[in-house]
Amino acid sequence: MQLGKKLGFEGLPYDIVVEILVKLSVKCLMRLRCTSKVWYKLLTTLWTDPGFMESHLSHATKNPGYLVAIYDRYYSRINKNHIYYAEEVACNLEATRIHKELGNEVERLASSGGLMAYYNTMERYFYICNPVIGEHIRVPPYTNYKHYYSWGFGYSWSTKEYKIVKFGYEGVISQFNPLWCDVYIGL
Repeated sequence: MQLGKKLGFEGLPYDIVVEILVKLSVKCLMRLRCTSKVWYKLLTTLWTDPGFMESHLSHATKNPGYLVAIYDRYYSRINKNHIYYAEEVACNLEATRIHKELGNEVERLASSGGLMAYYNTMERYFYICNPVIGEHIRVPPYTNYKHYYSWGFGYSWSTKEYKIVKFGYEGVISQFNPLWCDVYIGL
């Protein structure tokens, strides 16, 4: 049985179904994902495809209205930092909490291809979050505990991998203590 027939779109090519899905809001896709096992499987598969994510983000950029916010415990009534997915609808802001408490020791966020990375300074772990489906993974720790001062997160189109890059130094920067760079790959 063809995927189109299983989804109730007999005769509609898969590419057309994907093109339609690219244009739907994340909220709509989340609701659609809950309607059947077939939709759940299709959307879960598409959300792991960087090409689909890039197309969806490109469309969302042309039609802004998406927001991810970190609420600091000092500036709001919320006790801990949280990630929210929000969609602006007719001047009303509707936010959905993603089910992961970040804690108070989140250093900063970076994003690429619809995924977000953040570093928890207390736990000394990097986390990758897919805010669309509300899932988090903890990146295995790097055994080299050098002092670092900056990091970045991105996607390499040539290797088709997400990467975290850390830059740092040990002690005083000199000829004998140069800057260093570590790259986490295969995320």
